[in-house]
Amino acid sequence: MMQQTLTETEMWQAVEARDRSREGEFWLGVLTTGVFCRPGCPARTPLRKNVVFFDSLSEALRSGLRPCKRCRPLGESVATEQAQMIGTACQHILEADTPPTLTQLAQTAGMSESHFQRLFSDIVGISPAQFARSVREQRLHTQLPMADNVLQAGLEAGYATQSQIYQDAPAALGMTPGNFRNKGKDESIRFTIVDTFLGKTLIAATDKGICRLQFGDDEQTLSDAFKADFANATMLPADDDFTHLVEQTVAALGSPEALNLPLDVRGTAFQIKVWHALRSIPFGKTVSYGDLAKHIGQPTASRAVASACGSNDVAVLIPCHRVIGKDGSLTGYRWGTERKRKILQQEQIG
Repeated sequence: MMQQTLTETEMWQAVEARDRSREGEFWLGVLTTGVFCRPGCPARTPLRKNVVFFDSLSEALRSGLRPCKRCRPLGESVATEQAQMIGTACQHILEADTPPTLTQLAQTAGMSESHFQRLFSDIVGISPAQFARSVREQRLHTQLPMADNVLQAGLEAGYATQSQIYQDAPAALGMTPGNFRNKGKDESIRFTIVDTFLGKTLIAATDKGICRLQFGDDEQTLSDAFKADFANATMLPADDDFTHLVEQTVAALGSPEALNLPLDVRGTAFQIKVWHALRSIPFGKTVSYGDLAKHIGQPTASRAVASACGSNDVAVLIPCHRVIGKDGSLTGYRWGTERKRKILQQEQIG
């Protein structure tokens, strides 16, 4: 979504809400106190009649007003400093062999445990424990195909015990660690490849719902890649329910009905948060990666958001195609920018 100039009404609403996501888009001057501030300033909200708005920092400086000492519009805001501190904590979790405790993280940040936990959850959107669990899950996802056994993979991923591996991992892998390592052993899946307006389209489903929806130019390549990922799964023939689901899916591509189809997808806590946000983007609308990062409460996580979009295995049904560059460009797309263009055009028509 292209960033648009805010109206004064929208700017005032942001001031009343102390909306930090609007920082950098405008500044406000308070005539009675002689200062100018960020929209998220924690000071008492002034009366509307005493406020003027500036579209740029240079304009605010030329007004003759002083920079506010509470929100520090000339330097890094308190919110930015807090985001950087939480970013450091996240990096600590990412680099640690075993997850640091809440006490360790809070002490490093110089905060009480309760304050750190609340601030971390506000900025990241999940608790420190949930973030650490998602890191372990991602490591396990990577380690399982390479390790000699499940226990080795789990320990290298940061799990303390074998029981913890089997307790926590299914939510990330969509199956038990053993089944994932064994490429879908004991899993039953039906799949087919059909022609749609987006080319060759692979649709696969478990009894719970659609687990893969992918595009390609060559049917054999699509089929081979899918079978390699689930080499030990039981591939069942299509039955009436699956045939009906495929028909519904093909008809729903490029329409609002795509969100009504049953899914069977699993990911890390962060990926699920991003995917849920993607499904909340209104039909026919687009957002930037930065917009999406702000929406999930992580304004500095644009790259991580882009990675989560790229890991989506059910194209269109989780609409990562609705995320575009800040300048309105289509940017990259796992299935090709031409397909992305076609989907967006179809949604504009529909």
